[in-house]
Amino acid sequence: MQPAPSIFESGAYHPSPVPPQKKWPWIAGGAAVFIVVSGAFYATIAAAVPGTDPASPELRAQYEAFHPPPAGTPPELAFAAKTASTDAYHLAAIVGASLMLAGAAVNAVGLREPARQRGESADRAPAPEGGGAAGG
Repeated sequence: MQPAPSIFESGAYHPSPVPPQKKWPWIAGGAAVFIVVSGAFYATIAAAVPGTDPASPELRAQYEAFHPPPAGTPPELAFAAKTASTDAYHLAAIVGASLMLAGAAVNAVGLREPARQRGESADRAPAPEGGGAAGG
């Protein structure tokens, strides 16, 4: 009797935790988090500094979420950028935690073991044919 193939030999192993045909939800989820965080960052700057256009290409080129403001930035705008970056980070943490909780809920409710045959226990594998632990 030959030993069972390892997960590497059987083709069941994927170097990524997600099979290749199911990567698009991960990419779309990452893009959605980026859009939400980026939008919140520029909206916070616009709310803190009157007259600032959050859709301005110049503003978006000079100020990025999670980066310090460039040297020579007016103090009011520098403070707004730091505050907006902190708020964007907190939002990203909340969105990430929410996605993790949603995944845990799907895992708890939606994933089930396949039905066992012949009354096998979920705790242990079926007994080998031809004897006990001594192999006799």
